[in-house]
Amino acid sequence: MGRRSANPSPAAGILYVAEIPSPGPGPGPGPGPGPGTDRVVLLIRRSAKVSQPGTWSVPGGHVDPGESRWDAACRESEEEIGHAPEDWLMEDDVQEVHMAGQAYTTFIVPAPEPFLPVLNDECDDWSWIPLSEVEGLAGLHPGFRSFWSRWSR
Repeated sequence: MGRRSANPSPAAGILYVAEIPSPGPGPGPGPGPGPGTDRVVLLIRRSAKVSQPGTWSVPGGHVDPGESRWDAACRESEEEIGHAPEDWLMEDDVQEVHMAGQAYTTFIVPAPEPFLPVLNDECDDWSWIPLSEVEGLAGLHPGFRSFWSRWSR
């Protein structure tokens, strides 16, 4: 029988956050948007080629030995959606969740605007989703759901 490691296997991902014009007057949901804007986040749906297929999460994956979590998140983002934020400012907001022997680190990165992801075979769909709709989205990845319940408060 295997033993659970005292140090969870690390994984890292990026939650891209952008602002879009609001269809209605006034500020949109969530902290921080300007007047007449809504905040949206990019989520990808995991394909059958990876664990937790069919769930929605952020681009991300395992941290390779000797790799920083930020570098892993950027590498995984480039691989999965064709974008990496090397030149974008990373917010100070970093969340870590430990579940079932896995440590998930999520970096929150402001995107200058929503962009069009180019998916690899580890993803089968994507969407820019308003902050107010994420909680009710069916099929959230368990690690992402745990992160979201803490971050979105």
